[in-house]
Amino acid sequence: MTVIPSAVREVARGGAWSFAGAAFSALAGFLFVMVLGRVLGAEGAGVVLQVVAAFSIALSVARAGLDTAAVWLLPRLADERGDEMRPAVVALLWPSFFLGLAVAGLLVLLAPVLDPSDSGLGEALRYTAWFMPVAAVATIALAVSRGLGGIRIYVAVGNIAVPALRPLLVVLAAWAGAGATLAAVAWVMPFPVAALVLAALVARAVRRGERRTGARGRLLADRALTLRIWSFALPRSVATILEQVMLWLDVVVVGVLAGPEAAGLYGAATRVVGAGLILSTSLRIVVAPLYSRMLGQGDLSQVQRIYTMATQWVMLVSVPIYVMLACFGEAVLSLMGEEFTQGAAALVILSAGMVLILVAGNVQAVLLMSGHSGRAAVNKAIAVGINVVGLLVLVPRWGIEGAAFAWCLAMLVDTGLAAYQVRRRVGVRIGGSGIFLAAAVSLGSFVGPGLIASAWIGQSWLSLLFAGALGAGLWLVAVGTLRDRFHLTDVVQLMKSRSQSIP
Repeated sequence: MTVIPSAVREVARGGAWSFAGAAFSALAGFLFVMVLGRVLGAEGAGVVLQVVAAFSIALSVARAGLDTAAVWLLPRLADERGDEMRPAVVALLWPSFFLGLAVAGLLVLLAPVLDPSDSGLGEALRYTAWFMPVAAVATIALAVSRGLGGIRIYVAVGNIAVPALRPLLVVLAAWAGAGATLAAVAWVMPFPVAALVLAALVARAVRRGERRTGARGRLLADRALTLRIWSFALPRSVATILEQVMLWLDVVVVGVLAGPEAAGLYGAATRVVGAGLILSTSLRIVVAPLYSRMLGQGDLSQVQRIYTMATQWVMLVSVPIYVMLACFGEAVLSLMGEEFTQGAAALVILSAGMVLILVAGNVQAVLLMSGHSGRAAVNKAIAVGINVVGLLVLVPRWGIEGAAFAWCLAMLVDTGLAAYQVRRRVGVRIGGSGIFLAAAVSLGSFVGPGLIASAWIGQSWLSLLFAGALGAGLWLVAVGTLRDRFHLTDVVQLMKSRSQSIP
């Protein structure tokens, strides 16, 4: 019987659980936007999505890179110094509350500036800002649980519980006759509960780790450990802020330049695009700690193997989603209301850009876990600069389609820089015949059926289902034939030997 490498087993098992959570999170996020659109219309949904955008960017400031530092540091401490896990966790968590408090005050001060037309955005920001301290604690605690190996905790709380509560709370707010402000508050309300639950779970995980290693650590970090945390976190904090700016700034800028209705249309399109990132996101959660551990041990060949395998899986699963979104954008967006179909052209641009970006897989995780957080920050700064200029130039001329083009261009530059640096500085090859073969299989299976069905049958769910079924049939034949090239035999072998423990 074929022996499955331990890292492949770990990625497959952790990835399966994480994929389920990411899929649920994407579904809940889509449902949240759909409920917003149905209840508040494009203009009201635009106000709420602008609040989500501003809050997310502000939260990245409060996180200060400590979440990524947790994922990078804690797996290494488990191998190097088990007695330092407790003080490291404390040193990661306590600053987040006070940073969140400071950022909340800043957000309240900036609220009038972000809402010059008094559309209701400023009022909603003032109400939601004071949830920032507990949101920061919850976010860092999630990352700590991930760094300690708690994928199930991360998924259960971060990908299932919190996203599930949001659409339910919006429905309750709508039933009470509330407007955009209370709907925005509904989005942040799960954070306090999550922070309390995660604090208890993280404490239990630390005690379990100390029992396993036989080392009980002190409570507070010494100077060396504190410097180790912040020397990684501070450069990473810049990149984290810039990442969130890249993800959300376009929604805010579209709202300022074109109004809340345009922000609602564009925000809905960008949230739909997030559905294609389910597997990429779930695999990143699993492989980032593996990359850190393997790179720390100098096992570059295993990093290359896991990176290539994970990227192939991302191309096989994500590319078909983006092909279907590009071909049937109007049908998908109509779920939120007929007025949202005006975002279909932007959805086509975003989907095409994402296919190109995903060819590089989780290259950002490799760059970060190799310790090059400073280079990642510079990459993000360049990309944000391109995005800002593109938004200011293209949105007044082309509206939300211009915003989509500017965002894709900036993301491609960021990804290209990271791919070049990983190849030169780390030694991991980006791309390769296996990855391009996976992309070719997905495109070849779905592009033809999607274009033919949308042209002959039209923009409808029946047309989408027909094209999806035909494409899936072609995809299954191709993937089955090439299963060894895509490492799927290892996964099947894993499913037959689930009782075997992970070393």
